Amino acid sequence: MRQTFWKCNAEGCDDTQIYRHKGLCRNCTEYSAAGEVITPQPRIRVNGDGSSHQKIDVVSRGRPITRAEQTQVARNQAYHAKVQTKIRKARQAMVAEGIDPKEAAQAILDQTQISHGCADPECADPTCTTDFEGVEIGESIITEEE
Repeated sequence: MRQTFWKCNAEGCDDTQIYRHKGLCRNCTEYSAAGEVITPQPRIRVNGDGSSHQKIDVVSRGRPITRAEQTQVARNQAYHAKVQTKIRKARQAMVAEGIDPKEAAQAILDQTQISHGCADPECADPTCTTDFEGVEIGESIITEEE
């Protein structure tokens, strides 16, 4: 469990020490002659450096995760770990061959920008020369020989 810290936050209090127990501020709390508390001044919770503590509310899910969902999450994590391993090994092979992986990636991006061969009819590239005159439904793509 994390350590909690406490400090007096009253106006004009000279006590700047951070305590490890809650209690009352000895300087700000007023006591009677018999030693009873007249006006208590409790300490507030702070972080280890003395800054004010912000409580984090934990939001819970509406329902628990099912076994099938756990299996799917585990499969996704395993797949992504496998992909990351392949990427890492490819980068290591490139470095071993003396190729800078960042430069190679930039060269691939530049090449795809020059001749991207997109299939998107709403391509934003002004140099795109791909013609998207579609084929009517039912129209033959291959010319028929007569």
